[in-house]
Amino acid sequence: PYLAADQPATLRHNAICLFDDMIEFGGPAALKYLANFLPVMLRDLGAEEPWLRQACAYGLNQAALVSPDNVRPVVGQAVQALVGLVQKPDARDDENVLCTENCISALGAIATNVLADAEQAQLLGLWLGELPLKEDEIEARVVHRQLCDRIEQGHPAIVGTDFGPLPAALR
Repeated sequence: PYLAADQPATLRHNAICLFDDMIEFGGPAALKYLANFLPVMLRDLGAEEPWLRQACAYGLNQAALVSPDNVRPVVGQAVQALVGLVQKPDARDDENVLCTENCISALGAIATNVLADAEQAQLLGLWLGELPLKEDEIEARVVHRQLCDRIEQGHPAIVGTDFGPLPAALR
C-alpha cells in the first residue's frame, strides 16, 4: 500500500528502496514482484523529489541487471523517462546530480543487458557522452567498470570498427 500514488513521497521512497534491495539481493524468488514494481518505478521517475526519482532509477538498474526479460516490455518507456531526466537543464545541479548519475547507470545497464546488440549503439553513445560520473562514488565505480569491460570486449558502440571513438571513451 505504501507504493500507491496517493501516499506521501517519503513512504513511497522507503517502499521503493525496500523493493530495490529485494530485487538486488533477493534472488530468483524476488523476481515475481517485478511485474507490480516496474510500473511504480516508471511512474515515480516523474516525481518532483529527486531522491524518489533516484530510488526508481536504481531499481530499474537492478531490474535490468537481474531480470532483463521483465524489463523488455517497458524498455521504451523506461529509456524515454531516464533520458529525459539526464537531459534536463538542471540535471547536474546539486539537488539532482545523484539522481542523474543513477539514471546514467540505469541506461548503461539497460543498453547492455536488455537491448539486443543491434539496438545498443545509440543508447551506449548517449551513455558514454554522460561519463565520467563524479558525485556518486559507488555508481561511478560500477559504471566505469562497465566502460572498461566494453572497451576490453571491443564493443563497436564504444570503440567503433576502426577505433575512431576510442579516444573519447578513454577521455
